[in-house]
Amino acid sequence: MDENLQCSRKTESNKKNASKSTGPRTKRGKRITRWNAVKHGLLGKAVVIEVGERKEDRAEYQAVLAQLRKTLDPQGILEEMLVEQIASCYWRLRRVLLCEAGEIVAAQTNPYNGEDGLGLAALETMEECRTIDSKGVRERIDFLEMMSQSLGENATLSEEDLNRLNEKFGAKSPFARHLCLLNNGLVDSQEGPDRERFEEIRGEMLEYLGHESEVLEKVASQLRKKEELETEAKLGALNLPSGKVSEKINRYETTLERRMHRGIETLTRLQRARRGQPAPAPESEISKEN
Repeated sequence: MDENLQCSRKTESNKKNASKSTGPRTKRGKRITRWNAVKHGLLGKAVVIEVGERKEDRAEYQAVLAQLRKTLDPQGILEEMLVEQIASCYWRLRRVLLCEAGEIVAAQTNPYNGEDGLGLAALETMEECRTIDSKGVRERIDFLEMMSQSLGENATLSEEDLNRLNEKFGAKSPFARHLCLLNNGLVDSQEGPDRERFEEIRGEMLEYLGHESEVLEKVASQLRKKEELETEAKLGALNLPSGKVSEKINRYETTLERRMHRGIETLTRLQRARRGQPAPAPESEISKEN
């Protein structure tokens, strides 16, 4: 079937169906529908962001507005405007919470936030650059394993091995100094006739290297736990936005809450006056009297 013909038939069908509609018949139905034009006015169109990556759902906003209308039952254009003002404030308050959550996520995932606060990436970089951490201890353990292998292959430690030992542990380290003394004794006994003494010193060095590796394994385990707790604590501190952002959010939120509260107060007073009920004085006047 031709597409244009199909569209034409659908249009004609819609017109016939519309002509059969009688619209609202009850007084309440007519009262409600006569303000349909207002319900989709400029305020509703302006408050919903419908472009960009962070666009919002207009249907969701309309659902909030519909629920408020059902609860507050506005009559007349002024009451309708107040209900829509309340819905607008509520919608923007919701946006404040999303902003706050976004700031927290940004602080946790970016190296620096707007106030140079540390994020997760920066924390990881700091951990890598620290001189005394579990990673540095693991490097020492790997080095000791390489020393044991070198001792097994070459019978003694070379000058290069000893230099690297001093670099890793420091020349004043008791462990490094004792290992150097043992190696000197190993070299001396290797050149002499006492082979048993050579094997004894060599065994003592291997045992000494193994014992130090065990100690470092325990140290590395404790450091890992400590670092995990420190990182968790630092990330926990990022579960609130930075000071400037919090101040900005609080000001915006307070302004919206006041506007929403004033809208509800004004709407209540109008509705009570319309029903012939005594309307309470505005809170601003009550606070002045007190």
